[in-house]
Amino acid sequence: DATLPNQDMMMHMPNLRVLRILLADPKTIPAPVIWPDGSSGSLTFPSQLAELALTHPNPDDQIWACLPPSIRVLALRCWPRTLYIENYEEGTGRKRSTYTMRYLGWRALFPSDVEMCRILRLCAPLPLVSLAIAYHTSSAEEDLLRHIAQVLPMLQSLELHRSSDAKGDRQCSL
Repeated sequence: DATLPNQDMMMHMPNLRVLRILLADPKTIPAPVIWPDGSSGSLTFPSQLAELALTHPNPDDQIWACLPPSIRVLALRCWPRTLYIENYEEGTGRKRSTYTMRYLGWRALFPSDVEMCRILRLCAPLPLVSLAIAYHTSSAEEDLLRHIAQVLPMLQSLELHRSSDAKGDRQCSL
């Protein structure tokens, strides 16, 4: 279950400044929703939370409307990262490539640039100084980048992990 643990847990940590929710998803389940639509109660983050990292961001998640205005650093990427290893077999000199996540039975999908733009639009205006996102490119990448430039004037660091694949494969392979 990817939903957040007991809401009271965060309320008992009023000094929490950094929260990283790194979820690894087996290939067989859909992208997680941290705070589903229709959840009972309200989601309240610690008022001084300055850094938030969430993996596999889902545009249908209600968490985006609940982010506190204290957040300065936001990271929305896939995890675990796919490791693409290319090396040469000893003795033969033949090239050998390995996708480690495939062997571990995990998957990590990028949201599309349209979905990432939708997520950022759902967030209340945040005074971010750092943003790190991973997305799959399509025809709307320019809209995403324009939106970031327009709504994040205080941004000092921008990290883009972009995937483009002619076959439309959205597998995370950083």
